[in-house]
Amino acid sequence: MDIRLTILDLGRVVFDFDWGRCFRRWSQHTAVPPGLVESDLDDDVHAAFERGEIPPESFFDHATHAHGLQLTFAQFRDGWNAIYGPVYPEVEGALRRLSGRTPVVAFTNTNELHHPAWTGRYDAVLALFDEVYVSSRIGLRKPERAGFDHILSRHGVDPGQALFFDDMDSNVCAARALGIHGVQVREPGDVLRGLETFGLLTS
Repeated sequence: MDIRLTILDLGRVVFDFDWGRCFRRWSQHTAVPPGLVESDLDDDVHAAFERGEIPPESFFDHATHAHGLQLTFAQFRDGWNAIYGPVYPEVEGALRRLSGRTPVVAFTNTNELHHPAWTGRYDAVLALFDEVYVSSRIGLRKPERAGFDHILSRHGVDPGQALFFDDMDSNVCAARALGIHGVQVREPGDVLRGLETFGLLTS
């Protein structure tokens, strides 16, 4: 199969993150509303924040009022950025093995509060990518078609020449609808198996 571009999400694909860490940190500062989960935070305002359309202060005002969070901006940011965990060593190893076989880029939905928290922490593994596409910097996010089109165009490849890894089914389905080969990542081993299936790594 003629794969000429490999695209990976970052969180839960290259490194661990867990929204539970955020909620536990917030609960150290104030009572967090019962039942608050990741999906509750993923609304139209959050999507705009991930496209860089609104500043952090506006998102803070929206999130705290919408969910009754009695937090200062500093406390909100402290919890918001507590989600990050370790790099998956098997995925980092696979990225090193991919060097020279295909261009490798990241496409991550993130925002101007999260971005500085993960860029410094993961510099070593991020250096293995030819390019890191950050939704809040390019103004485009998954699963919107324009984001995928932007990356394909930048690298001069057709959809069928690209391989995409993401932990979210909605993002993988959107990529597949465009003709991109998509692999949903439920555990780090799915990345290795996908690369082997598409002939980019030998087992």
